[in-house]
Amino acid sequence: MCDLIDKSENDSEVTDFKKPSIVEKVVLGGDVLTNERAYSAQQAMANGNTDFECLGGFIHRPEGFHRLMNFVQVIYQMFYQQSADRGTLWCLRIVVNQRDVSGPKEVVQNYRHHDSLFLFMALLLKSASEAYKYHGDGARAVRNLKFEGVFAGAIGHTKYRLCLWRTLAYVKCVLSPRKAYEYMWNISCNIVGGLGNNIPNDNLVELMVKTIKKKFKTQGANVRTDCL
Repeated sequence: MCDLIDKSENDSEVTDFKKPSIVEKVVLGGDVLTNERAYSAQQAMANGNTDFECLGGFIHRPEGFHRLMNFVQVIYQMFYQQSADRGTLWCLRIVVNQRDVSGPKEVVQNYRHHDSLFLFMALLLKSASEAYKYHGDGARAVRNLKFEGVFAGAIGHTKYRLCLWRTLAYVKCVLSPRKAYEYMWNISCNIVGGLGNNIPNDNLVELMVKTIKKKFKTQGANVRTDCL
């Protein structure tokens, strides 16, 4: 569906194209911005003559790593204020001396430290995290996103809430039962083996990109486009 044809623009040979069609719909996962842009592209092509021209072969899904990161941001925006009152996140930060936690603006850059500080206080966040760790519990991940959407709406994260709502719509009514099952349960992978070691699909992509970048840096001036 997304194949590119390696042909010179000066080649006069006529290529016999078959009318393109959608063989199978594929999941386009990522963060909220990726899903928003993909959905906007489909809206821009909505007047196409065929489902293929309307980009109907793509299904959106907020992947686990970015979904959890967004939810941690929501939690900190709601409950993290500089206050010495006992029971607040600020007070907890001082008690445990976790200086690498600084509030909602730094969640994206320092996600794991912010997550670890609040994990034992938020059962919903723990449940959402474990849904990906233990064999990709798709049913639990879908249940949790309903509550995540409520919190996102409470602080005005409209785009995040719409992204979660579209995910729920795909599972409940848009996709066929077979495709909805695949969409719901194919959310994580395990690269080390053992129970509880699954990671979200987008986290795996991040690790692969990081590994490739490190490999390129070792090549120095020898890196060329034909070796990618």
